[in-house]
Amino acid sequence: NEVLTSVDSNFKWIEASKLKIGEHIAVPKNYPGEGKDNYEVDFAYLCGLIATDGHISFNDRRAQTCIYNSNKELIDQLSQKMVVLGIKHAIHIQKAGRKSVIRGKEVTTKKDIYKIYNSEKEFAKKIIEFGIPAGNKSSEFSLNKIILGYSKKTLSAFMAGVFDGDGFLRMEPTEFIITNGIRENTRTFQRILLRLGIISNIEKSTNSWHCS
Repeated sequence: NEVLTSVDSNFKWIEASKLKIGEHIAVPKNYPGEGKDNYEVDFAYLCGLIATDGHISFNDRRAQTCIYNSNKELIDQLSQKMVVLGIKHAIHIQKAGRKSVIRGKEVTTKKDIYKIYNSEKEFAKKIIEFGIPAGNKSSEFSLNKIILGYSKKTLSAFMAGVFDGDGFLRMEPTEFIITNGIRENTRTFQRILLRLGIISNIEKSTNSWHCS
């Protein structure tokens, strides 16, 4: 089999057996294919936020889908989207100063935390069907690969929610970064970005993985 390589900015086909270490192999900038689905962009955005700042608890008796964030403006905008989508919800405020234990260390919140939630099993099922797992997705359960097959329109909205949940912008150098506790989830984000024509890297920090 031959492989397309790049030599001095010129493309050339070379037999795979004759490739040398250090030679550049040409690869597509994005994954081909548009993908198909019937999801609304606001719902896909909501799924992105749940995939990062949210949690789904689900059992035979009850279910609850919630999102936690300290940005009141984001919560207000999300509430409006949920009204448009016809999703019932409520908002609870955890006041600053609340203590909790994270990775064995006691942490005191410096800002109010807003919890927006829905307690209907049918809604939780829709989120799970989209590809967001119930339970601890910060360190145990990875996203369903079915997400990779959605349309670019849906993936763009989903990644907007992901970035609003666990993303940030670093200056000097300019860099967009998404963090996650599971490497496979970070790899999924990388593949989605590639579908959208964006090349990214994956790096490991002390407690999480970064897609940048």
